[in-house]
Amino acid sequence: QVGAAAAAAEAADAAERELALLDEGRALDAVRPHVQLARGLLDLARDDFHAARDTFRAVIEAERKREREQTMDVVGGGDTGAHLLVSADESLLPVAVNNYAITSLYLKRLGDAVTTLEALVREDPPRHMTDSVVFNLCTMYDLSRDQATSVQRKRVLQEVARRYSLSDVTERSYRL
Repeated sequence: QVGAAAAAAEAADAAERELALLDEGRALDAVRPHVQLARGLLDLARDDFHAARDTFRAVIEAERKREREQTMDVVGGGDTGAHLLVSADESLLPVAVNNYAITSLYLKRLGDAVTTLEALVREDPPRHMTDSVVFNLCTMYDLSRDQATSVQRKRVLQEVARRYSLSDVTERSYRL
């Protein structure tokens, strides 16, 4: 669904210009990764995989920083108001890591792609084990492993989903 990439690029450019004009507050820090993610998707659509991977890495770093700060705010009792714009449930982390892994695959770094997605799932299965993450990870297992090992790893993912009652991960995503 590449669609109107030129129009999307113009919209992303406009959003970046607007962000540059506004004050540098924490609320803007919560919005910036959304614009970066759009930029990374545009780079991916344009087959500029190195730029896309770098952009997704920047989104991952920004999201991890935001999540650490939210945790510190909750633990420390501070309330910055940034959570009103982007809550922890709306984390871009699974999307950014998933797209980072896809660009790694395009760059012939299959091992890195698999390791990255597996680490994401291990980190917090209920939040990060989305249908698209599972589908892409299972596809990468098919590409990187013999059939028996691939099936074994997919079954482990199924068991994790069952243990956490992750009903939004569809059976077809396991590619069994």
